[in-house]
Amino acid sequence: MEFKEQVKKGFQACKEDIETLFDENRQLSSSIENLSQENSQLKSQIGDLTQLLSSFKEEFKSIHSQLEEIKNRPASHQQTTVAQEISTQSPSVLPQTQPSIPVPAVTKSAQEPIQQDPYEALLAFKAKTNKREMLKQKMMSLVGDNGMNLSELKFMIVDHFKYCSKATFYNYLKELELERHIKIERSHSKNIVYLAHLAKEI
Repeated sequence: MEFKEQVKKGFQACKEDIETLFDENRQLSSSIENLSQENSQLKSQIGDLTQLLSSFKEEFKSIHSQLEEIKNRPASHQQTTVAQEISTQSPSVLPQTQPSIPVPAVTKSAQEPIQQDPYEALLAFKAKTNKREMLKQKMMSLVGDNGMNLSELKFMIVDHFKYCSKATFYNYLKELELERHIKIERSHSKNIVYLAHLAKEI
């Protein structure tokens, strides 16, 4: 009788150990799956940051090139620009006895390469800024109230409408995220873009 009780207790203990191991294995599997998803998300973020850094480098090179252009501009071209600005002023502003400023002749060799005027550069910068804001608004309108898959948003902006390059797209996307206009959430192994004020409600 005692032997049967001991055998019964032994089987019961084995059963409990097996259930315990099963629970631990299930918890480990869940932890591994969560870590895998986090790792995938981190890889995606690293890729986005790499593209953003590349875009920043391109813009920095462009700004540096423009500064060098202005710095190395021939003095004759700068004098021509000053003369043109003075000639367009209202006669009531200029003194009647002011002598005319001679405009030096610009030879063909001096014209090459053609240097961009600072005022024109400023207008181009403003146009670029306006285009940036308009494109960011377009991205937000496509996201809408229900959110949008990130890859689909990129396809519409870059591939379909051809508004900008892929690097510029990710640059603007990060700006919207930093400005708290949008929020990117991971769902079923996909990145979904939501408008920030609607992200918690959906």
